[in-house]
Amino acid sequence: MQIKQKKMFGKISGLRERFKALSGFKKWVVVATTILLVVILFNSKGNLGHLVSSAYTLGKQKKQIEAYRLKNAELDRRIESLSNDVDTLERYAREKFGFAEPGEDVYIVEN
Repeated sequence: MQIKQKKMFGKISGLRERFKALSGFKKWVVVATTILLVVILFNSKGNLGHLVSSAYTLGKQKKQIEAYRLKNAELDRRIESLSNDVDTLERYAREKFGFAEPGEDVYIVEN
């Protein structure tokens, strides 16, 4: 780890030395270009911050879409089950809506 840090700092000091070696006009051009790039990346309409934020939002929405697809598939299976099996439909009606056959008593117990 320490060797990588030395190499990185060596590259930075190398850039610093090259920058010092530039003439006055070239230094001005490098500084102006750097400032311009920073302004373009972070302050324009399609800036980098907006791009990162949009990518994060897109990822969240893709996960949400997948969750809804799974839920829809489960609901489709439930509908199919209720449509084809009379016993399942009767049990669902009793549990969900308190339905009963004639002569039966319904007791609702709440927690």
